[in-house]
Amino acid sequence: MESFGWAGKILRVDLSTGKIAVEPTGPYADQVIGGRGIGQWILFHELDPSAEPMSAENKLVLSTGPLVGTLAPGADRLSVDFKNPQTGGVGSANVGGHFAPELKLAGFDAVVIEGQAAKPVFLSINDDEVKIRDASFIWGKTTWETEDLLRGRMGDKKLRVATIGPAGENLVSGACLVVDRGRGAGRGGSGAVLGVKKLKAIAVRGKRPVKVRTPDRFIQRAKICWQKVAESSAMNALRQSGTVGVSVPKHVRNGQFEDWPGERFDRIGWPAWKKYEISRLACFNCPVYCSHFYRITESPYAKLACEGVEANTIRAFGTNLEIDYPPAILKLSALCNQLGIDIDFAGAALGWAFESYQRGLVSREDTSGLELDWGNYEAAIRLLEDIAYQRGWGKVIAQGVKRAAQALGKGSEEWALHIKGAEINESGMRYDKAWALGIAVANRGGGHLEGAPLLLRLNASIAPDISRKLFGVVNVGPINSYEHKEKMVFWQQRLKGVFDALGVCYLLSQWYGLDALGVEDLVPLFESATGRDTSAGELMLHGQRIHNVEKAFNTLHTDIGKQDDYPPVRFMQERIEGGPFSGEVIHEEAWDNLLNSYYAIQGWNPETGLPQAIRLRELGLDSIAEKLIRYGRIQP
Repeated sequence: MESFGWAGKILRVDLSTGKIAVEPTGPYADQVIGGRGIGQWILFHELDPSAEPMSAENKLVLSTGPLVGTLAPGADRLSVDFKNPQTGGVGSANVGGHFAPELKLAGFDAVVIEGQAAKPVFLSINDDEVKIRDASFIWGKTTWETEDLLRGRMGDKKLRVATIGPAGENLVSGACLVVDRGRGAGRGGSGAVLGVKKLKAIAVRGKRPVKVRTPDRFIQRAKICWQKVAESSAMNALRQSGTVGVSVPKHVRNGQFEDWPGERFDRIGWPAWKKYEISRLACFNCPVYCSHFYRITESPYAKLACEGVEANTIRAFGTNLEIDYPPAILKLSALCNQLGIDIDFAGAALGWAFESYQRGLVSREDTSGLELDWGNYEAAIRLLEDIAYQRGWGKVIAQGVKRAAQALGKGSEEWALHIKGAEINESGMRYDKAWALGIAVANRGGGHLEGAPLLLRLNASIAPDISRKLFGVVNVGPINSYEHKEKMVFWQQRLKGVFDALGVCYLLSQWYGLDALGVEDLVPLFESATGRDTSAGELMLHGQRIHNVEKAFNTLHTDIGKQDDYPPVRFMQERIEGGPFSGEVIHEEAWDNLLNSYYAIQGWNPETGLPQAIRLRELGLDSIAEKLIRYGRIQP
């Protein structure tokens, strides 16, 4: 049967046996559309709760959505889903570039990686020709070296490569899969999962068309979306300065402070990067071109050239470590891409290490001679390498800040910034209550992209009619109030689920600006691509279903519950000093009330924060409910 939108096939690769099989996408698409939905659906139904994240039993799913590879703007995203080594629960990451469209052009909507190879291998996909091949010549290489060597070995400069670096090979908990040299599937430890499996890389080449059901209508609707992106003030700002343009000095010295002297931040804010920029890049079929390519011409990092400096980079290596020298920040960013380390993990790990040194809990003897003084970028670079290669004290930090703090003790747990065991590199949680809630309740453990609203940071206020349409209330209150923030997070989580399922970049969505793409814009694209009727409400329901599948995975595989939906203790005990939000802190009683309101809107148990069978069945997730009941995790 001919498939439209979807490629129609899912590839399964068992590294233990060498077996390669193909199955239809249809049954999964009917339940959760695609992308992150397919990955999480497979993991929940197929992984036994006893499966350890760092074992052959874990699975990793690379998946696209029905719009990926089409003319829809920004339809280039790859979802990467797995059991999370950091939390034991949901692992989920998302990455752009050109890999996902190439996988789709090869004829596959998803690849399910199972088992464990006896020796290092890579997976070669060339349309229907799929092979597990020896990777001894690239094992130990950086991600940049791996991509170059694979393209040379395969004789194809257009080959698309997703690979782990030395950090993944060495099983660093914050290791990640890297696509196109500078795009990391950052959160959760996907690189470590692949390192255990001894899968170094996936190399893809595809030459098949992605078919849509009604081409003329699809092209017409795609043009409308392209025009909306072109006219969006939010997208124009993103095009001009990338995500660096929204960086603010709100995370200083591992979150000890929420502000930084303006003259220091000016040295690493967006205008300072213009002198290093030589071009701008875009992911597949994206009109925004938000990625900037930089070249350093001054010592000590002369000739370094790469893309990838984002708001997270400025926060992790700039304000967080008090480094105000752009070449050093670019060097740290490049190292993360080369070594295959999540930048948010790196920022939190280095911040914890520097603060432990500041407080005298570790000495130069412990750090192999490194002086971890704030601003010492040479020490930061060396320590990052030690983490990736598990050398010296880096071996302790490579476990993640939660375990590192437990090993060190001496009160260092108080500045180990993590939620559910996953590192966070976030700013403004003490004053932006919606932002804090979205990060704290994220299923994968911290991180702002799962459901933390950006709108109140970008807009002084939201018009009553828009607020009513999106959140059901005419006024969500000021940014530092607790009022109605659960409604914002609930809407944001569903929106993210929709964009991930369809395979469209979240930066092009209303998360980044109210005049950007909304769910209503995706409805005609989905319908004309697949031939299936839908509505904005139905797509948002799919987003909610995906979020609940992930919540159920955590419930089945871990003891994560209400007690884990709190910000780090620092943000609940230490008030902001100075600035417009001086004195702000997260109050426990108010937070409890906010959590209860959030659980109520989700239909979850207010005492435990866990899903309830009645809501899962209302969402059409009967098989999810039955499995949780069978394992005694929830009541019938």
